[in-house]
Amino acid sequence: MIKSFISILCVCFVFSCSSSTKVDDAQSKNQTKSSTKNQNEISDNDNYVEAPIVEERLIAPVHFEPIKIDMNYRSLRLFDLDQMTDIMNEKLSDYRKNNRVMSLKEGLLIALARPNEDIILDKIINIVRYPLEDSDEWESTIQTIVYQCILTFKSEKFKAVDQITSAVVLENLISEFKPQFMMQAKKKGFETLIIEKIAQARLRFSKAAEQEQKLNQMRSSATPSDLASRLIKLRKKNN
Repeated sequence: MIKSFISILCVCFVFSCSSSTKVDDAQSKNQTKSSTKNQNEISDNDNYVEAPIVEERLIAPVHFEPIKIDMNYRSLRLFDLDQMTDIMNEKLSDYRKNNRVMSLKEGLLIALARPNEDIILDKIINIVRYPLEDSDEWESTIQTIVYQCILTFKSEKFKAVDQITSAVVLENLISEFKPQFMMQAKKKGFETLIIEKIAQARLRFSKAAEQEQKLNQMRSSATPSDLASRLIKLRKKNN
């Protein structure tokens, strides 16, 4: 699965980096048509709201390196606060000893991939968030995580458990970013760009993923795009 995932990323990366005058002109024309088409589609679907187009570079960083973990939401939901804290501290320790920033990124993805039904995310996330911010790696790591999750939804090569894990990650991000997002109605910040991108992705669960949700008694069947769109609507209503 990892080889397939990396190959998808490489293709996306090469495509996004290729440029020519003709392609730019064509993309400019197509973008206008696509924008009009998307606006019509969104207006016909109450689950979605129109969100400004986010530049692709914000979600697919130039220096893109996939973040890999060997856990999914099933295994992580069994870990309690102490166990999750230990994992975060192990990642932090590895970063300090070996100057390995990827350890912090892995820790962040692990923290976000755990269903937050018992509300412990806030108690563990800052263990890796603060050093990521100090290293000026926080926003780029979030962009990478969101990009990976969207790819997991869009590709049929991933299993249902991977899709649900990605959904948990995006749901937790939306929840974490909600307070800042709600205060950015006039001046949009990073949190707004991320939530709008998730809404625009119009993510849908596969049938296998829907069965995965039912079998594991997941609390919500709403997709991350549904949740992000509802949040955008709520902010518009309140301002």
